[in-house]
Amino acid sequence: MQERLSYLFQKFFDQVSSAEETDELLDLVHQSIYDEELNSLLESAWQNFNPTEKIFNDTQKAEMLDHILGKPVVNIRRSTSTRWFKWAAAAAIFIVLATGGYFLFNRDSKKDLAKTSTQGEQDVKPPATAKAMITLSNGKK
Repeated sequence: MQERLSYLFQKFFDQVSSAEETDELLDLVHQSIYDEELNSLLESAWQNFNPTEKIFNDTQKAEMLDHILGKPVVNIRRSTSTRWFKWAAAAAIFIVLATGGYFLFNRDSKKDLAKTSTQGEQDVKPPATAKAMITLSNGKK
């Protein structure tokens, strides 16, 4: 039976076992009489394990660590559209505040442009003599 356990374990470890073989291995694992053999198989698999490629990416690693430590899962990488949107929103808020401040603080100086004098009217006196002459383009007066 030890040979069958070793065979099923190796197929499961290599991720090539069928559903029936996986069920059979799990049934054997739940039986306490095979604990010694199972521990030796696990230890030898651990000693001989040499991954040729990354098993987990950085996001998966962080999620597993957070799950183990009981921390909430937080996305590590933010998308560039979110960063762009935040900068655009900040720029829009800045422009609105700057424009509002400009009109708020400069409204008193523009009121004086259209004001008329209230000290009484002062007419311009006409000239005492009519000495004004118009000269046409051909030289006639």
